[in-house]
Amino acid sequence: MRVGFIGLGQMGSPLAKWVLDAGFPLVVQDIRKDAATTLLESSAIWADSPGHVAEQCDVVATCLPGPIEMEAATMGPKGLVDTIQPGPTYIDHSINSPELVRTVGSAMANRNVKYWTSPWTVAVRGPWR
Repeated sequence: MRVGFIGLGQMGSPLAKWVLDAGFPLVVQDIRKDAATTLLESSAIWADSPGHVAEQCDVVATCLPGPIEMEAATMGPKGLVDTIQPGPTYIDHSINSPELVRTVGSAMANRNVKYWTSPWTVAVRGPWR
């Protein structure tokens, strides 16, 4: 099983490292490639876009700072919704708006993708950037 991880900040990078340390092949992506340096040195594979992660992985996880980044990674050009194939699991650790979670969840369901989101995602309210 190949795992993809998008968003390698303060929370995402340690989570991705745990995946790699558990022995799973890991594909990573972030808006800053230098955020992935340690993971790439430890055998992770770089992807140029969230969609490129989705094309290669059985499980995709995101850990993004907020709704703007989440929407770009999932619904934007070369995003997850346009590229993920039926069957994988998508796990979101981002802090988000409930509306975006529902939109992404519906889009993933339409693609036959299992979608898991963190409890704080649906509980937190704006104001958003």
